[in-house]
Amino acid sequence: MKRIASIMAAALCALGVAACDWTGPKSAGKPASSAASAPQPTAQPAPPPAEKSAALPGSPASDAVLSDKVKSALVSSPGLNAQGVDVTAADGVVTLYGTVDVRSEKDRIALLAMSVDGVRSVVNNVVVVSGS
Repeated sequence: MKRIASIMAAALCALGVAACDWTGPKSAGKPASSAASAPQPTAQPAPPPAEKSAALPGSPASDAVLSDKVKSALVSSPGLNAQGVDVTAADGVVTLYGTVDVRSEKDRIALLAMSVDGVRSVVNNVVVVSGS
């Protein structure tokens, strides 16, 4: 019975060592296994810091960047008075608020917003008010 207990104890120790991936004592100058002699991968340089435009879609930073891009496109468009138009963005959905003088400006603003890279859809809440 003592012999079976000794064998069981030795087997459990062997399993414990195998589970730990223990390779035993290392001799000076010689690797313990062939895996230790395999070339180690070199450290990769850290990627450059992400820019605002590279923010994750749907994050507050990317929403703000998208909103700014649309507002910039509207303001810089020749012949379009979009000063009274506010822009918000959430997950690629741009919402336009404000007033314009004529229906064609409202439509043009929506089309221009939709053409901005990153815009998935446009909710046009711009109101046509003569004299605005």
